[in-house]
Amino acid sequence: MKIGVFFSRTGRETAKKLMSVIQPIGGVELHGYQIGKNWEEVDGQEMTYHLRQFDFTLIVTGDSHRVSDLGSWVFMLIGYVMGRDGVVCMYATQPLSIQGMYKHIPVFYGEDELVSFIKEEKQIWAQDKTLLTAKQRLADLGLGLNEEALAQKVVKGERDIVQDYLTIGFSPDARDPAGSPLLVLAIRNGHDALAKSLLEWGAGVNVMSEDRGNTPLMEAAVRGSVTLMEQFISAGAELDVQSKNGQTALMLSVGEGHIPAAICLIKAGADPDISDQLGMTAKKYAALFNHQAVLEAIQG
Repeated sequence: MKIGVFFSRTGRETAKKLMSVIQPIGGVELHGYQIGKNWEEVDGQEMTYHLRQFDFTLIVTGDSHRVSDLGSWVFMLIGYVMGRDGVVCMYATQPLSIQGMYKHIPVFYGEDELVSFIKEEKQIWAQDKTLLTAKQRLADLGLGLNEEALAQKVVKGERDIVQDYLTIGFSPDARDPAGSPLLVLAIRNGHDALAKSLLEWGAGVNVMSEDRGNTPLMEAAVRGSVTLMEQFISAGAELDVQSKNGQTALMLSVGEGHIPAAICLIKAGADPDISDQLGMTAKKYAALFNHQAVLEAIQG
């Protein structure tokens, strides 16, 4: 964040001290400007060129009791910053009288208060910059700002681009045109790292796809991804949700022959006696496919 510190001759020493206090904040770039009596002789384009580079403007009033005592440059500077919706504040060593449209400008009399204010504004600035950068990257790639385009990137496992979409406000629970949540799409396409990231970004762990009625846990069970399953279970995944054909995550893992995944679910408390539309249970499937390790886990 670039900070412009403006002061008259009488505020020079105070400004120097403030800059030494602000500098350790980190991530700030300070520029000090002493405004002389002949400031109006400075080329206007040159002045505005410098001013528009700043994200934050600090005016040091020195020992003045009134803003007007500093000269008309203060009002020009404040007007310019406010016109650009920029951030401006003042630091004074004496009680300062501010009138009219400028009375809402923050005035600080202590270094600690000023530093805290700058830190808060820096955090807001950083968030805004992150948002703008993400938007620009997506625009540069020619990507549509819609859920379908986001879902396509999830299918391809392009984590950085997915993060840009989420940064600018898309929901981690967005769906593709077929109604499959992003988290489900990531798992189906083998992008486990992206799936974990989506969960960290706030994706619901119990969202269901509209095509099969599967949850993320069920999709992970189909693939036998124990690591993902453990993460979903820790995040509160419901163990016994049934898909459109009545199958549970445990049934799916048994049917696909993923024994470690099935045992993981059994240890977590999955019910082996729930029936699907065919009247089969996970226990019956385990017996049918002769998965002895699963049967032993069910029996305890």
